[in-house]
Amino acid sequence: LVWSVQAAVQDSIGIEKKDGNVFVLHKIDVKETLYSISRRYQTSVDEVLAANPGVSVSSIKAGDVLRIPYTVVRSSATASK
Repeated sequence: LVWSVQAAVQDSIGIEKKDGNVFVLHKIDVKETLYSISRRYQTSVDEVLAANPGVSVSSIKAGDVLRIPYTVVRSSATASK
């Protein structure tokens, strides 16, 4: 299984398992937006918002921690095995 592990390791503060799901924990840096964070982790803004009840596009600020849904991407080489 191939996932954007490099981004998760470099940009996250950890991993969390909750209700059978796995999330990357991301601490928001200055000038980051939900859109830029979603692009970094190859997910959508809607999925990030769904994983973080009470968070909105206008409410995030530097220092907040977001749960980013863990996304598994299968490469064609891995999928054929």
